[in-house]
Amino acid sequence: MGLPRLTEVFTPPRNVVPEVIASLKTIPQGTATTIWCATNPLLATIGGVHCEGADIAGLALGQVMPAGVKPYALDESAAKRL
Repeated sequence: MGLPRLTEVFTPPRNVVPEVIASLKTIPQGTATTIWCATNPLLATIGGVHCEGADIAGLALGQVMPAGVKPYALDESAAKRL
């Protein structure tokens, strides 16, 4: 079993739903939040935040596919049990 060909790695599967492909980010869009988090002085004094969309994520409530932080992620007693 050798390495896959480049066309096998970079060719999207044919059975992907078009809406899913349309929702994917480009490489610059995908890296924007990482760069923002790494260089933003606001984050120098805080930790443990979830970032998305080049900002600190808000709380996600009642959405089917929400953006943001799920309420269970803020459960301190669950975090201590981990």
